[in-house]
Amino acid sequence: MASVLLVASGCAKTAETSDNQEEKEFLEDWVKQYPDAVLRDGIYLLSETEGSGEVWNENNAYVFLNTTIRDLDGTVTSNNDEAIAKQLKGDKFDPTDYYGPRAYTLGANASYAGFDRILKGMKVGGTRTAIVPAWLMTLQRYDSEDTYFATDTEAESTLYTVTLRGQAADITAWEKEQLLAYNAKHLGNVPGTSPDTESIQADLFYFLSHNPDPDAEPMPSDTTVKLNYTGRLLSGQVFDTTERDSALVHHIAVEGKSYEPVSITWGSKWSDLTMGGSSSLISGFKAALFLMHPGEKATVIFASNYGYSSSGSGSRIPGYAPLCFDLEILPAE
Repeated sequence: MASVLLVASGCAKTAETSDNQEEKEFLEDWVKQYPDAVLRDGIYLLSETEGSGEVWNENNAYVFLNTTIRDLDGTVTSNNDEAIAKQLKGDKFDPTDYYGPRAYTLGANASYAGFDRILKGMKVGGTRTAIVPAWLMTLQRYDSEDTYFATDTEAESTLYTVTLRGQAADITAWEKEQLLAYNAKHLGNVPGTSPDTESIQADLFYFLSHNPDPDAEPMPSDTTVKLNYTGRLLSGQVFDTTERDSALVHHIAVEGKSYEPVSITWGSKWSDLTMGGSSSLISGFKAALFLMHPGEKATVIFASNYGYSSSGSGSRIPGYAPLCFDLEILPAE
């Protein structure tokens, strides 16, 4: 989920061992190793590199971040910074994983109160390292600092390093901008379209056929065809393909995997399409195929609403990622 990285760190404490006064004294002693550390808005700011972009607007519920989370003993518990990943993983570092900025949701019930305070006053491009005390490791929002301090969160104080890459008030509007920019650069400003306007918004779905056949008839239900595809982020990073050469070029080839066209079976409507007998396909992928015919090649881009939404998929597709697919339905045999 978009806020998982912000709420996943910190080991649980039992009520018997949780004492915020004791924790406060410990932190005051711990930060002495950082002579320039300051207590600001209830968090301990250890270091800061100021950015040159716009200041984070607290009304913007979405931010795009690179974040590293550590325990106070220095153990990294979560990370999406490429340089840190290379240090940690060494020879096991996988360059095909996604290490770009990730979108996160802020605010009550989405992110820790202390985490939001790290971002207060930050400029895009800036980096901060700060400790969020245990009593601010809560999804709740209280009216007073005393209430925070008196509450047992059953969490540990946590060290965050955060780089602010961007922000948005409306994540769907942000995705629309990404799609329009990609459309203008790569698809020639094709109009938005949809096989089903009740389910797929045309301004979030752009389809370009590279060899359209205006005389082609709709494919009958239960027709089975062979399909090659390559899926990528709008940045161009490939995350999946049926073609071995493409997998090799983009360094995602899996040893022992059989790279070959997959079987797609039509239904009476786009949502009924299946691949290899499975209907658990993302809706943007199925909707694009439903617009195609044997022998046709096409490119489609669509918003995360029709992809993997806020959760993303695996290590290669982040949440709120618009996707692009190059598709080829092979000629009927």
